[in-house]
Amino acid sequence: MMQCAAGAPWMSREEFELTVFKIKHMKLILTPSNEELALRFEPFELATPPDSSQLLATYYNLIRLIRSQYWFAKNLEYFWEPLTPTGSSFIPGFAYDPVENTVRLSPTTVAFVSAISRRLHSTSVPFLLSPILRGIFSAIDSRGCTVDAAGDVHSWWTPDTKKKFMDRAACIQDTFVAAARQYISSNVPSDVFKEENVMNAAVLRPMYNIFRRFAPGDGKVEIPGQTSKKLFFINWASTLCEPPQNGMYHKQSIVYKLGIPGKLSVNVALSRFPPFLDAFRCPPGSLIKSAKECIFW
Repeated sequence: MMQCAAGAPWMSREEFELTVFKIKHMKLILTPSNEELALRFEPFELATPPDSSQLLATYYNLIRLIRSQYWFAKNLEYFWEPLTPTGSSFIPGFAYDPVENTVRLSPTTVAFVSAISRRLHSTSVPFLLSPILRGIFSAIDSRGCTVDAAGDVHSWWTPDTKKKFMDRAACIQDTFVAAARQYISSNVPSDVFKEENVMNAAVLRPMYNIFRRFAPGDGKVEIPGQTSKKLFFINWASTLCEPPQNGMYHKQSIVYKLGIPGKLSVNVALSRFPPFLDAFRCPPGSLIKSAKECIFW
């Protein structure tokens, strides 16, 4: 993220240094503290899958179990972010605390990635780093720039910097609004899910840069017809998976601002990302390759 921020065309040198300072002093929490576990944790048993083929189903059931505990719990302090019954069961999320400059990752995400591999592998980069980078980005975007690393209200962006950022955000948001209107055949507000859409697009570049450090040099993988780059984007898209729903459900999700359909989140972000278009050799004029480019970083 710091590498991308260094080349951000909307920030001055001084603003970049403040951004890097905030990122360097950020705390990342992957598991609850012993005090939290002792006070809030209620143990439950979950059968261990006999083989890796059942891993995704087990993860899905774990999320459902946590969600059910959320709705029946009297003390919600254990849950770092709300879990709605209509949202995706595959997205546990993250929480950023601007006062403490801390990003907390859902324990279910950590457990899921750890079950895949004890080491960070190129294929697991999207699963673990996507929520982490979302948390970091939320600390340095147009809202995060109003609070410094010490948790004090202090905006370090100039009006001109904010305008440049919002111009790039508008390009992404305009793409989503146009796609959403076509998808549900209905009008939607121009700013609906704007913050989340910008975040989806913004984390791709730093996540892809990290992936390239771990990916094999020749790009070859053991799956026929695939490359490491293709698998990266496939795995990233899978982090936005959701249970199958009908068109009316998706329409209500957008109209009532309950959540973004996974299909829209994936297509809008990837249609603006050149490495994805190159990896899958998307020809000009195809549905996924937009005629208008949105270069965020």
